[in-house]
Amino acid sequence: MEKHLKTLEQNVQWIALALGGIYLLYMVYAYVITPPVTVKLGTGPTAPALTPGEVDDAIAKKYAEPLKIAMSRSDTLDIKVTDVMGPYLARIDEKDLKTPDLATAWGGVRGEVPGVVIDQSNKNALIAQAPVLPKPTAVAFSSNIASIVLPNAQGQNNNAVVPAGQALPPHKDTGWWSGTFKVPYVDLQKGWSPFANANVPGLTNTKFLKVTLTRQEMLPNGQWGPDKDIKPVGLASPVEFPGDQVPAAKAALRKDAYEYKAWTASTEAQQEITQPAFPEVIPGVRVWYAPGQEPPDPTKKQRNGRVGVPARPHLPPAPVHAPVQAAAPNQNGINPQGGGQPAQGDFNVMTLNQDLDLMVHDTTAEPGHTYRYQVKYALSNPTWDSANLAVQKVADTFALESPPSDWTQPVTIPSTTQIFVVNVSSQTQSVRFDVFEWKDGKMTRSTVNATPGDAIKDETVVDIRQDSGKRDTSYVLLVGPNGNLTRQDKQGDAANPDYDKLKAEVAVQQQEEQGLTNRRQQALAR
Repeated sequence: MEKHLKTLEQNVQWIALALGGIYLLYMVYAYVITPPVTVKLGTGPTAPALTPGEVDDAIAKKYAEPLKIAMSRSDTLDIKVTDVMGPYLARIDEKDLKTPDLATAWGGVRGEVPGVVIDQSNKNALIAQAPVLPKPTAVAFSSNIASIVLPNAQGQNNNAVVPAGQALPPHKDTGWWSGTFKVPYVDLQKGWSPFANANVPGLTNTKFLKVTLTRQEMLPNGQWGPDKDIKPVGLASPVEFPGDQVPAAKAALRKDAYEYKAWTASTEAQQEITQPAFPEVIPGVRVWYAPGQEPPDPTKKQRNGRVGVPARPHLPPAPVHAPVQAAAPNQNGINPQGGGQPAQGDFNVMTLNQDLDLMVHDTTAEPGHTYRYQVKYALSNPTWDSANLAVQKVADTFALESPPSDWTQPVTIPSTTQIFVVNVSSQTQSVRFDVFEWKDGKMTRSTVNATPGDAIKDETVVDIRQDSGKRDTSYVLLVGPNGNLTRQDKQGDAANPDYDKLKAEVAVQQQEEQGLTNRRQQALAR
């Protein structure tokens, strides 16, 4: 034992060096010669092989960030559920067809047009095709942000300048978009030929039943989102639009369709459908302006909430109806003569000599988001609910619907908050912003100091760096609510024309408020 200990003591340094060499060789083999441990993120031959240090960043960029963006979206998913039970129940439940008052009042399932008799000699003369409507074409657009007065508070300020300190009516600071479209009358007349050629009085008469505005929003990945129909502005129909198809078997739906059609007969309803007025807006420098007109000058105070409001175009002239033997309405107020009869609010398609104008509004556009829009319209079918004019498919059609217009060009609604760099330093890791925020009918301005990690309204300061090409220039990296990374610096923001416009806008508001304060003090001093 002593012999071995002596040997170890004499050669301990060589033994240590040998063990260190062996460990070194193992490290070279394990980490240099042998490939590092990797894992594939995803499946397929194109999935990247990542080392342990790269896995967290890859998961965050590919999965966590898109999930965070999707979870932060505020719009709702419109899931349309097909009614599978309705048609089935309508076939097996015939109680509506046996209602005594309906059967007696209408004298049958459908009404007949006086003077038109159907027998075996002219049975094949029934109209077999409905008119083909042309799609509307876009004319002009306008968009901005504004403080829109809520419907239950409309008329409280009457578009007058609200004095400083006075409570504003309930409102919403939001984005808006308006557009004008036209229906080409020549194409409408060509598409109306199936009815015009039938040579039956009243079949060239129609009216607008509905105008539908649809929008799509651009998603963070650059793709367009699903269609979303925008609720019309200002409509006050007593019943919901019954749909394009209203067959004779659905008596309750027929009653709603007659009630809806009766509402559309007034001039006021036709204007609300085709030319709705924009809601009331709190006066200021950000107000509604008509499509095709120049935006209001941001350096001038507007004395009302709408600028350049055009007079509503005249509706198509009403047709001159030949005398018709009036039929007494039944107890539900429905004309038992059925389709084909002249009605209030109709216009004659074949006597038009100018295009029909449409205007639509979206008061739900979110600031900072990008959208595109399309429009379609529906006209009344003069053969609807008739028994001796058209085949059943045509006679069941309550509304003749046009194809949608082409999508408009994308439009980005201005953000309610905009920030500009006043000073930034990579050495002190600090930045000072000029912050402009639209709120309560006016633009406000404030100065905010920030460091990496601080949130400035909807933006977050990610990092402050020195420009590699310009040693005396620093810049700040910001990430917005949609996950997009932007770069801003003092020189670039100082040259931004929007910065000068916003400063001028705030100056105008301050002058206006100071003037109101001075006049109020003078009035009190008297």
